[in-house]
Amino acid sequence: GPRGERLSAVAAEHELWLAAGSVPERGADGRVYNTLPFYDPVGRLVASHRKFHRYLPGGEDRAFCAGDGPTVCDCGPELGIVGLSVCYDGDFPETGRALREAGARLVLQPSAYECGAESWWERLYPATALANGQWWVLVNQIGQGCFGASRVISPLGEVLTQAPQWDGAGAVPEPDLIV
Repeated sequence: GPRGERLSAVAAEHELWLAAGSVPERGADGRVYNTLPFYDPVGRLVASHRKFHRYLPGGEDRAFCAGDGPTVCDCGPELGIVGLSVCYDGDFPETGRALREAGARLVLQPSAYECGAESWWERLYPATALANGQWWVLVNQIGQGCFGASRVISPLGEVLTQAPQWDGAGAVPEPDLIV
């Protein structure tokens, strides 16, 4: 649709790989999925990951059908095999393990982690990166109940860089943008 066309154009215009968050997608089967589209530097949709672990306390099972499981994409010599995950999918050790077994050394994951779930963010993902020898690039919403703190984690489980974190009160912090 129009959103996909715009995202494709952005990826092509800037010649970049674009993991474009997660969006509702109506599949050919008529069911609705929480889907992460992934575009290559010429704007082709090269993979779509349908979230397969729905967050039941958030009611995702009432809005979305579950996808089939982990998704990987061969991004050639630039990135190698890339794993795609959406939010709660990554909370399960078997997700990182399955992505690693499929060859993924880099995992991209958009999230909407809520304030109060920081301990999961702080503990699970560095452990998963370390246990599987993977880079994890985690992008978390900020504001509207989500705490931000997007980060890059090395295969050694080290948080190499992190965006501002919001405590759920007051103004949302402005990120420092490097262009």
